[in-house]
Amino acid sequence: MSEKSSSRPEAPWALWTGLAGGLAAAVIGWETWRGLELERAVQEVSRMDGRRLDEAFERSLLNRDKYFLGAIAQNTAASASLLDRIAALPGDEYYEAMDH
Repeated sequence: MSEKSSSRPEAPWALWTGLAGGLAAAVIGWETWRGLELERAVQEVSRMDGRRLDEAFERSLLNRDKYFLGAIAQNTAASASLLDRIAALPGDEYYEAMDH
């Protein structure tokens, strides 16, 4: 009696399950990093002067995040022209209430 080879390829579902698990872990890691980076940036913005607020608005990768923009707007050092630039940003999400 001959035995079948034990080097059978794994079922396709096992491959897809592994890929999905890896992708889920990557997404969770990315979102965790982004949340921590946003928290750090919001705290930093609260201590900035007007010049640094302008620079943050121009250069930050978070400069279209409504929480980051809200932190800039709450800083009393934000100039009227900076607040006008924030108010002129397109997007309905900037006019929706923010969750705490």
